[in-house]
Amino acid sequence: MLQTTEEHIARLIFLHLQGIADEKQEQELAGWRALSPKHEEIYTRLSKKAYWEDNFRRFIKNEEEHVQGWERLNGRLSVCRRVSRIKKWSYAAAILLLIGIGGRLFYYPTSGVFSEQQGIVAGENLLKTERYAILTLGDGTEIDLKDEIARMNLSKRQEAPHVGDGALSYRNITDSVLLSEYHTLKVPRGGEYVLVLADGSEVFLNAESKLTFPVAFQEKERRVYLEGEAYFKVKKNPVCPFFVEVGPLEVEVTGTTFGIRAYLDETAVLTTLETGKVRVRDGDTEVNLTPDRQAVFDRMTTMLSVREVDVDLFLAWKDGRIIFDDCPLEKILDEIGRWYDLDIFYTREEVRSYRFSLNIKKHEAFGEVLKLLEAAGQIGFEINGNTIIVR
Repeated sequence: MLQTTEEHIARLIFLHLQGIADEKQEQELAGWRALSPKHEEIYTRLSKKAYWEDNFRRFIKNEEEHVQGWERLNGRLSVCRRVSRIKKWSYAAAILLLIGIGGRLFYYPTSGVFSEQQGIVAGENLLKTERYAILTLGDGTEIDLKDEIARMNLSKRQEAPHVGDGALSYRNITDSVLLSEYHTLKVPRGGEYVLVLADGSEVFLNAESKLTFPVAFQEKERRVYLEGEAYFKVKKNPVCPFFVEVGPLEVEVTGTTFGIRAYLDETAVLTTLETGKVRVRDGDTEVNLTPDRQAVFDRMTTMLSVREVDVDLFLAWKDGRIIFDDCPLEKILDEIGRWYDLDIFYTREEVRSYRFSLNIKKHEAFGEVLKLLEAAGQIGFEINGNTIIVR
């Protein structure tokens, strides 16, 4: 795939900062710097250690990766060494977006050159995602888990689940009357929640998702029902397999970490394996997954296939990351709209297909996300209530 001008310059800066650019690359970068005082200003800013230390954390999801990534940029690690859970494009995207933040540079796809333009984002601290869900009990009672009084009333019930800070736990529920009861946890747009099942397995529910599950599992199997998206950390128990039913599919595991994306408005059901083993079954058709593989079920064709993927692109949301690799703006904003409960309106149809790589913290103020997108492309945003206008 051909690189855009902006991606190419980002890569040159990336290689130069590590001291591994060849003579031709050094000459090309020097020529770019000489073209404009603004280019030289950007290069000078990016060359300062303090600037990188202040900004690099935006693209890293834990302290270990921050240290490893900074060492890589300082040339203390080999460029070929793979930093855990971070692909090479992440560093190039980080540099690219920092260029945009620092210099307000916009790339015009039609001309293939950088141009200066001032972005405008209103309401910089407008929105953040929050831990929010609604629990439906076996008798149909709905409990808003964000409501303190409702949580207190739930805690007064016999053998009630424990409600923590954005988490619900069913550990140690033993009342035989409740063993056959099913509850449903529903996460609306703009929310997320963590559920600990009776066996200790953890489920991270993404926005606009719901999980139906038994209060306590039976002896022969553990079975839950999903709509939307969830990440599972299943407790290992070979004699009592764990099943997730999602649409026409049945996903079977014994002790595994994996994610399922099955929104009803999307044609594909994606099962992405991080660790362990998973069997995905559609009637008489089944596939077995190993780590870094993904099962893709097409609802239109009913075809079930397997492909190799970077799992971070599909599972990083549960760690509070927003990661997209060369994705159309429309896909990025559809996802962000689900996370922040927003409606998206486009004033220009062509911007829907503009492509971006993005890797930032999911819980940053929404205005910061828009700033990054503004800084990296020929687009602007206006905020009107819960509607984002893309221009």
